Parts: sequence; structure tokens; C-alpha cells
Amino acid sequence: MSFFQNKNLINHLSEAESAIYSYIVNNSEKVQYMRVRDLAMETHTSATTVFRFIKKLGYESFPEFKLSFKKECHKWQEDKNSSLLEQHFDILNPKNFNQDLEYLINQMVNQMGEAETIIFCGMGASGSVAKYASRKLANIGYNSFSIDDPTYPIRSRFSKTGHNLLIVISSSGETTELAELVVENTGDSNIYTICITGNRYGKIAKLSDYIIDYEISTERSHRYYDLSSQIPAMFIVELAIDSLRQKSKSGT
Repeated sequence: MSFFQNKNLINHLSEAESAIYSYIVNNSEKVQYMRVRDLAMETHTSATTVFRFIKKLGYESFPEFKLSFKKECHKWQEDKNSSLLEQHFDILNPKNFNQDLEYLINQMVNQMGEAETIIFCGMGASGSVAKYASRKLANIGYNSFSIDDPTYPIRSRFSKTGHNLLIVISSSGETTELAELVVENTGDSNIYTICITGNRYGKIAKLSDYIIDYEISTERSHRYYDLSSQIPAMFIVELAIDSLRQKSKSGT
């Protein structure tokens, strides 16, 4: 918050004043509704010390400080929300996708249109995208399934004689189980594999017949939990299915 960014002021605070400063920074919501005596009690200081601290910040009274502080907190939250909103909008910035995305989508649509069976496969959050994609495709009349268990015998779902399409969705592009699934189905001329991934150099992409890639910042929690956004993958899926739907309507 701007009035707490004066390093010269911060460096000249006493130990008690520093305690008040630290408390205010870490408890901004509570401080907006406190009285002088409340702040003094919480920081184990005195009302006199609180007033001295407020004076150093340039305020004549505690109510004046609280009013200014509340405005600063509100502005800081607005800036934070605005920044977060901009980050999410930026996920769909064209620079995050292959410059030939339209062509790549058209090729995917052609494969989908020719396939007798379409299976989407993914794990974790990507599995949820796969499930959504297969359901939406089924809603417009296509024989589509989703699988989030790579050990599932997917060949039992594929057509024995017709063209089959396996669409693997993987943000990391490195999921071992999905890579093994692709390996098991390579070499079969009736199965064509498309990889939608945030890593065009990953092992799944290298094993697939076709790649539609995008760029996204990788985020993980506790090392194993992938928090990376699925918005780019969802966007590609939506674009492909809507393009297929329009193509089917026009009869081209």
C-alpha cells in the first residue's frame, strides 16, 4: 500500500512502532474497523505509541488515518482484481497459440468428420476436459466417448473396420500413462491420434500423428497437483466442435 512504501520512514520506526506497522500490514481488514485502544492492545503497545506512529505517517488523527487506509485497501484490492482479470483474459491471447491454429483446427475437424468412433482421453483436470468434449460431440450426433483411465481397453470401443480417432489431452505432455496408451495404439492404420497439449516437445506429442499446441504457465501445488489452466485446451475443443457443427450444417 502506497503510504507504507516510504522506506526512509520505515527505517526510522521504533521497535514498538514497527510492531504496529507489521500488524496493520498483515491485518488490513481488521484495522479498518479498530479503535486506537484496540490497535494498541493487539500490538502490545500504548495509545500514545499508536498516535505517534499515525503522526509519522502524516495524519492528524486516527479517524483520518482509517479513512485514508480504507481507501488504500479498496484501491489495492481493485488493482489486484484487475490484474487477475487481465491475466485470465491474456490466457486466450493469440500469441499463446500456434500461428497456424485455424489450419490445425480444420485438419482436426476433417479427421473428426471421417471417424466412426472418437475417443477423448485425459487424466486429472485434462480428463474433465476430455469428458466435456466427448459429451458435447455426442450431443451433435457423433459416436464419442471419454476415458480417464489409461488402462481401459479402448480397442473394445473402436470400430474394427472404420476410421477411429483418439484425441489425447495433456497440459504437460509428459504423463507416462497417456504416452503408453498412445504407444499401444500406434501402428494401427485404423487409429489416428491427435494430441492437444501445452508442450509440443513432450513425449505424448512426439508419439502422436498430429499436434495442436498452446502455451501456458505451469502451476503446481504440493509438487504433484497440477493447477495449470485448462482454458486453452477447452478453447481448442470448443473451436473444433463448433467448426465441425458448422461444416455438418453446410454439408461441406
